[in-house]
Amino acid sequence: MAAESVCSQASLAALEPLAATASRADNWVLVEYREAWPRDPLDPGLPEDVRAHLRAQLEAIGAAKLLFVRRPERRDGLPLRVFTARASGDEHSLMGLEVERHEDLLGLELASRPGEPFEGPLVLVCGHGRRDPCCARFGPPVYDELRRGPLGDGVWQSSHLGGHRFAANVALLPEGLMFGRVSPATATALAERYLQGEIDLDRYRGRCSYPPAAQAAERALREREGLLGIGDLELLGVDKNERMMRVRFRVRRSGAIEELDVAEEEGPSLPLSCAEEPEPTKRLRVV
Repeated sequence: MAAESVCSQASLAALEPLAATASRADNWVLVEYREAWPRDPLDPGLPEDVRAHLRAQLEAIGAAKLLFVRRPERRDGLPLRVFTARASGDEHSLMGLEVERHEDLLGLELASRPGEPFEGPLVLVCGHGRRDPCCARFGPPVYDELRRGPLGDGVWQSSHLGGHRFAANVALLPEGLMFGRVSPATATALAERYLQGEIDLDRYRGRCSYPPAAQAAERALREREGLLGIGDLELLGVDKNERMMRVRFRVRRSGAIEELDVAEEEGPSLPLSCAEEPEPTKRLRVV
């Protein structure tokens, strides 16, 4: 087994499901950064006062994910792009602006969503090699393929989306849909389905605004009822007792209320990242 693909190959060999593995975020802050990415956007790289400002902004926004983005062909001399996205329940929006240098972020209140509405979608492909070799190996070819496809104008490489072992990982904003194990051969079909208002369930990890139990229930309900439309379901709530979680959805086209019970089970021990020792995982099962 190639060292650079240890975690993704181990996940595949264990038949680890993609369902209910999407990273949690209701809000996204994306900053174009053209230098080598540190392990985390708030690690040394940006000036310290800019990092302190971003930390404060993330706290003010709440449930927010900060990512670096880039396009290899964009060089110095071009303004830097900054995006904010809201992807919570049925509230979806994208804003974009340009700054000349990262220090210009100090004058922005990102929690107030500065800039102009951006005609999305934004497509983020994780290619963060400093976080994991699998992302560096599998992400860039998918990025290249998506850039050539129907969503090309909105496609960016991103820093760590979460879940190295599911590389290549792709997130679609403003809806906050996350997909895993995307390959160049499947990337175009994923994009075309999105443009048709549908979710590619074969690669669907979940909706980032949903807690894991709701992600598991959504996947099961979509498969059972053949619901592929992005907006087919409305999450009504998640209730937890000692044994399991009950998730309630409304099916929009019929108005039917569906309740699904989700139980947490022990999964196999897997390396969550390359060069790490295996550790126990959890699986969510609709019962």
